[in-house]
Amino acid sequence: MTFINRQFGRLQEAKSGEPVQSWCTSSGDGIVRVNCKLPAADSQSDLAPQALGQRFGLAYLVHFKAGQAMEFRVALSMPEQVRCVIEVCGYATRFQRGFAVFDSNGCCVDRGEEIGLCEAKVVGKSDHVNTLDVRLRFRPPQSTSDWVYVLFEGAGLGYPKITSFTAHELDTQPHYRVYQQAREYDQSTWFAVQAALLFRNYFHFDFEVHRRGASLVGIELKAPVGVTGLRWITGGEVHHDGQGLVPERTSASRMRSPALMEQFGPRHSDVGHQLYGLLTDFVDWQYMSVADSDRFADFSFVARFDDGVKVELPLLPVNPGPDSNMSALKAHLDVMGGGRFVEVGGRGESSECIRQWLPKTWDYTAVDFHGGGNVDVVGDAHHLSQLLPHQSADVVFSADVMEHMLVPWKFVLEANLVLKSGGLFAAVLPSAWPLHAEPWDFWRMSEHAWPALLNEGTGFEIIESGVIGQCAIVPFLPHDKAALRTQSGVGNVHTFAIARKVSEPSASWSAYDIKLTTGKYLRDL
Repeated sequence: MTFINRQFGRLQEAKSGEPVQSWCTSSGDGIVRVNCKLPAADSQSDLAPQALGQRFGLAYLVHFKAGQAMEFRVALSMPEQVRCVIEVCGYATRFQRGFAVFDSNGCCVDRGEEIGLCEAKVVGKSDHVNTLDVRLRFRPPQSTSDWVYVLFEGAGLGYPKITSFTAHELDTQPHYRVYQQAREYDQSTWFAVQAALLFRNYFHFDFEVHRRGASLVGIELKAPVGVTGLRWITGGEVHHDGQGLVPERTSASRMRSPALMEQFGPRHSDVGHQLYGLLTDFVDWQYMSVADSDRFADFSFVARFDDGVKVELPLLPVNPGPDSNMSALKAHLDVMGGGRFVEVGGRGESSECIRQWLPKTWDYTAVDFHGGGNVDVVGDAHHLSQLLPHQSADVVFSADVMEHMLVPWKFVLEANLVLKSGGLFAAVLPSAWPLHAEPWDFWRMSEHAWPALLNEGTGFEIIESGVIGQCAIVPFLPHDKAALRTQSGVGNVHTFAIARKVSEPSASWSAYDIKLTTGKYLRDL
């Protein structure tokens, strides 16, 4: 038989061999029926299960926009002892946790973390049947077309009925995205790279490409090293010109294209592409210099269209240098015009680049726990106010430093003391990164942690925060079977925040002892 699997968010067929019609599409109106018999495939029909004890109902195709809050309203008749499950599945969710379960009295007995408002009212009663008006609110992380299931389970006195299903937008401001937006190559060609993976000698790219008034007829990979076993999987219709790689269609997974959908509408929701293969020679990334590894970023592809145009597009759009890490801060620096810029953790080549990158109107000072090139002041940032005069800085900045502070919240207070009123605190630190500089590697932080550090108690208001880069965790030695799924989840490489000093701090964290910073690399020899 067939069933809805919440963990993976899609229909799956069990290997029982039972000749059960699992689901079929209705007459092109974006509704499917699941494990049920319908006199007619529409939302007014009574629902009769194919077999007792399994879920049955209807699924509605909904067009989601990234960050766009949506409200679903469902009117249905529920016999006693029947439960209703409303579930958002697939790429529209983060972790397939967009679901709510109601009993026939309208009580919510279970719900997923991704559901906001969740309520049901009994608006009518008859013999052993309640009529419910259900409202759910949900905010998708990306633009996609996907299914919302209205399912029933249990055997009651009669069969349930779905009277109506509606989905409408609540606001127009996107709040976040877990994908890259489409970039305009020229006035007619748009593209986006959603995944660029180089893992040992395997490479994999998810990308989208579209040209107005023309159709894609072929692609050609340009690689900086030898490759083998190359395959091109596509979700769109490609009228192949017979040259080079042959596109393959697959029904095993959807070739999502959220950037093109957002740019051009729902018809472009599943026209993405995958390109993957192997490097001819094994690459040992651990013992490769940064300069040598950088050359592997020069992957690109040439897209050929039926209007005769060929366009070469980068598959690894890496932007090195201060601009890539400080783009969010740059606009604020331009408005301020100049002042004293303090970088905490200021030794090394990257900090030297920032010193050179800043306009001459800024007086740059580098503070670091150790002396060395580019360092102006040597000392512990946990006691920054003892190293620099109070209210002497216009900006306090750190990049990939706070994870190495034993008590980073104390550093936030110290930064407040040396900032002028209205000055800016700006920091970048990893959300996911390998252990490094051990034993001086203590913390990882998500974007959602910034309000705990930058708030009224610490004397700040956050004016901007966000994430930089995307990543997935691929386990070398999985500790359980579920660990294999971590590679399918999207994480962030770094998070950043920019906050303005609005007052002196009222919080106080004084417990700090440098002797606590011990680790596995410290030995008594």
